Amino acid sequence: MFWMLAATAVLGAVKTGIENKEKARQIKAQNKVNAAADLQTTVNNAQNIGALLVQGGQLRVSAAKQFNEAEREAYKAKGSGIANAAAAQVKGASVDATLNDIDRELAEAETGIQQNFEVGQYNLKQQVLSLTESAKNSLRGRIDPTTGQQNPLVNGLLAAGSAYVGSAFRFGSTST
Repeated sequence: MFWMLAATAVLGAVKTGIENKEKARQIKAQNKVNAAADLQTTVNNAQNIGALLVQGGQLRVSAAKQFNEAEREAYKAKGSGIANAAAAQVKGASVDATLNDIDRELAEAETGIQQNFEVGQYNLKQQVLSLTESAKNSLRGRIDPTTGQQNPLVNGLLAAGSAYVGSAFRFGSTST
């Protein structure tokens, strides 16, 4: 009886050891798949962020062009106003008021351009944060290969105990 229980214990331990190795092999294979997927997610995220950074550069260039255009138009209007006033030999408050109106309109245009630029920058920043968060959430990570493994010795002893209990307490047993 003892040798049978010992053999049952050894077989239970060996079986658990083999199952643990198979689980570890499967987890390692899954980790390779996860690593490849995580790398692709990271590459895609970097490309998307790069595209948004290019848009940010384009936004800056566009804002600078708009500023220059607004200043050019203001200087052109001032030059025309001053030239017309000089040709008509007009001086005084009316000329100053016209020049002040041009300056005010330039300031309003520059403020609008600045606000549009800041809103565009904010939107791009939010998109970068959203892409980064989305990529972070889709990363699969790595699983520890020893996760969920059972102790072979404990399982072997449990198998032996179960066999002993099964043989000692058979239903309808007449032995004492």
